Amino acid sequence: MREAKRTQEIAPNFEEAGNVIVSSYEFMRRYPEAIASLGSGKCWGTPVDPAELLDAFEARGERGYWEKRLEMLDRVADAPPSSHYGYTVIYSNLGDIDRTLFHLEQMVDEHVGGCVFIAADLDVPRRHGRGAHRHGGDA
Repeated sequence: MREAKRTQEIAPNFEEAGNVIVSSYEFMRRYPEAIASLGSGKCWGTPVDPAELLDAFEARGERGYWEKRLEMLDRVADAPPSSHYGYTVIYSNLGDIDRTLFHLEQMVDEHVGGCVFIAADLDVPRRHGRGAHRHGGDA
């Protein structure tokens, strides 16, 4: 995350650096910080309203956060193939394995480059009891 923050300092409009920062905070379940880092109002190329997201998190916790992210992604008409990345992460965090796998398959079919990173964002080892990750501080 340090490198992504440095990249943002050099190139504030480089959206990928913001994506890495948001995903890192989400991975650590530090949702208020993830929301605060949504400076451009976009995450993985789709519009995100930080105020709505914060309201959802404060009202319903982690599940509310992910449900609101899903609602926001669903609002995007004609979403690009890369939106399957967001759906994959969101459905994984909501515990819907069938939809997670559906969107992962769509990523493969559409040749979305993010396929190579999805295992890290889904935190597969922790979700399936294979290893532990230590969180805390900026990675």
